[in-house]
Amino acid sequence: MDEHATQLFRMLVEAGATPGRDFSCDEARQTYRLSERAYILLQLAHPELALSQFSSRAERDDAAAAMALNERVGVPFTELLITRMEQRLETLQPLALTWYLHQILSGVERRTGVSLYQLWQTRLSAQAKGRIDQLLEQSTAALCNVWMQDLVEAAGGDPGDALLEGEEVMLTDRGLSLLTAVWAGEYDLTEA
Repeated sequence: MDEHATQLFRMLVEAGATPGRDFSCDEARQTYRLSERAYILLQLAHPELALSQFSSRAERDDAAAAMALNERVGVPFTELLITRMEQRLETLQPLALTWYLHQILSGVERRTGVSLYQLWQTRLSAQAKGRIDQLLEQSTAALCNVWMQDLVEAAGGDPGDALLEGEEVMLTDRGLSLLTAVWAGEYDLTEA
């Protein structure tokens, strides 16, 4: 491993990245892989750093990160969730869909380091990509809590683990455990 890679890996560890999960080295190909989480942590810890100096040998490995997440959760979470998101594209109103996409895409990536957005784009038509990008750029959204239900069920939960009651979601202990295993963000939780 060369001096640049050693320096990069040291900065990643100091920023909170986990070796083997957030970054790794492929000595045979003389490349290193960085997860989306690793990029974000590095940018937050070192905003002055030009990441392009490392990018000639860095590869994003979203597929490997998704496989590791699926193994950890015990179900094909990413595939199940992306399928649900595709269904919601057809059924949710635009402002609700904006809320839904922001909650899922940012929350899953924040918790797991997996960029669902990158994985999903490989399956989308140009028209669908454009629509999603437009929705993600909107600054207004309407509260829509079906995202919690979709996350819990995609993570292996039963429909009863996340019940929608008006604008509230009732989570079982298992539902809450599954949600927090795949999502991180700010949300008010109250115990019933």
